[in-house]
Amino acid sequence: MSGGRRHGDYAYLDQTTRDTTNSLAAFAWSSEFASASQLRVSSSIYLGDESAKDEAYRSLGRRYYGVTLDGRFTPFRNHTPYASLRLQRSDYLNEDPLANARREDYSRLAAGWDWQVRPNWGLRAEANYSLNNSNVDAYGYDHTRVLFSTRFDFR
Repeated sequence: MSGGRRHGDYAYLDQTTRDTTNSLAAFAWSSEFASASQLRVSSSIYLGDESAKDEAYRSLGRRYYGVTLDGRFTPFRNHTPYASLRLQRSDYLNEDPLANARREDYSRLAAGWDWQVRPNWGLRAEANYSLNNSNVDAYGYDHTRVLFSTRFDFR
């Protein structure tokens, strides 16, 4: 089990609207089950706060919290199917009581397969689905992606 807290600032030279301060606190744990096929399950809970440094853009800030759940299984040597789920709630900071306070419920489900072809060469295939329910229609979306990647480590 592990926990942590992080605080940081991001400064951009070209856009003051992107200068932000953020804090994140998280608690995570993982379990590995010893057997002929290795099974690893990990999860975390987290909460955070982001805000723009420029007062004119404070309404772009948000508070968020969520959970993650990940699982990896190695049925054969060098083959690892995996799945992950992420659920997150974001409340945007708007001090105007007449404004419609923006809220978002984000979820992402991913599943894939890692294959270590050789010690320095790996392949990955993944499909994922993301859904962002927002009370402001312009920010709501859902999309599906299929990804294929390869990694080669030059040694």
